[in-house]
Amino acid sequence: MVWDELLPEWSEIVSFAEEFVACAEKAGKGKRQKVFSLDIALIVPLYFVAGKCRDARLRPKAIELLRSERQEGVTNSLMAARVAERLVRIKEEGLLYRDKVEYRGAGFVTRERRISGVEIKLGLEEERKAWLRFSKIGGREVILVEEWVAW
Repeated sequence: MVWDELLPEWSEIVSFAEEFVACAEKAGKGKRQKVFSLDIALIVPLYFVAGKCRDARLRPKAIELLRSERQEGVTNSLMAARVAERLVRIKEEGLLYRDKVEYRGAGFVTRERRISGVEIKLGLEEERKAWLRFSKIGGREVILVEEWVAW
């Protein structure tokens, strides 16, 4: 809940990213084109919004923008989108929604549903997989979860 105070900044990040992607589409005559850059521009900030923001309107927008097929250095936006989707699915399991607005706030997120210590390692390019490891509380113990996410 510490991250909630950053909601205005996260709204700005998503808004700027929407403009950036829209400009790229205009340059591509209405089509989304794969973009390569050595600089970090959109992927890291959008991934952070998707992973930390609890606003049920911003989180899906951030993930959708990650699907814009960008490669920034070694970071691939499609991989970031898939990992973010997986982590969000784990966190949101069992929450109730009404018209895409979170009906039960984070105060209702049980301890068992929270995750921490997220680590991501990329597989080989031809495998198109990312290895994901995170901690989760199971009863009275911490469980280490490891899985592969295909992208």
